[in-house]
Amino acid sequence: MFTTPGFVFIFVLAALIKDAGFLVSTWRNNSSDVSNKDFEVPHLISGPEYYRVEKGGTARLDCDIRQLGGLVKVWKNGTRVVFVGEIKIRNDDRMSLDGSHMVIQGVTIWDSGGYYCEVETDIDQPITLKHNLQVLDPPVLEEVGERQLTSIYGSTISLSCRANGQPKPNITWSREEKRSEILGHGPELTLTHIGRLDAGHYKCSASNGVGEPVSKAVYLTVQYILRYLL
Repeated sequence: MFTTPGFVFIFVLAALIKDAGFLVSTWRNNSSDVSNKDFEVPHLISGPEYYRVEKGGTARLDCDIRQLGGLVKVWKNGTRVVFVGEIKIRNDDRMSLDGSHMVIQGVTIWDSGGYYCEVETDIDQPITLKHNLQVLDPPVLEEVGERQLTSIYGSTISLSCRANGQPKPNITWSREEKRSEILGHGPELTLTHIGRLDAGHYKCSASNGVGEPVSKAVYLTVQYILRYLL
């Protein structure tokens, strides 16, 4: 077949353009693969939470991390390691893993505090998620002070009432006869210049929003000193 130099030139040019297009397409595909791989880094789905669980209940702390790959998730309670991957480090039968959750059963007030979920990556900063757990404990009154007190007319006396719980209970004082009238707040109620009308039942109540309020009564007797003029 007869060909001219111009035809040969056009044929060769077309072949070069085709090869160049293949190279550009291949480069773009490879660039896309690299770009997608760059985005396949671990990232958190869960956010920090403030968990409030009543004593004896179950806490479920969530740490959902996507694209974890071969990296290992570490759970800590403060600086103390609890889990490394699926391996339990802390010797506590109440603690277990359930999917993305760390579960603590039968929580006590000693379980309150910060919990960390961490993953070491190739980037400068590790992935870290912090949760706070507060274990709620209903108020319990301490048996402090007597329930029957006697005071001299005109003197000063302090009534005591203390309570434990989480959060710290609020203590209020009232008269048994006038429960709607609040006499004071705090573990002590001080009465000055005791008179006849101060005798009777005093009630201290403790509450912290967990369970039912608790209370106790203190009975005050006022004693008079009679003076005889000779």
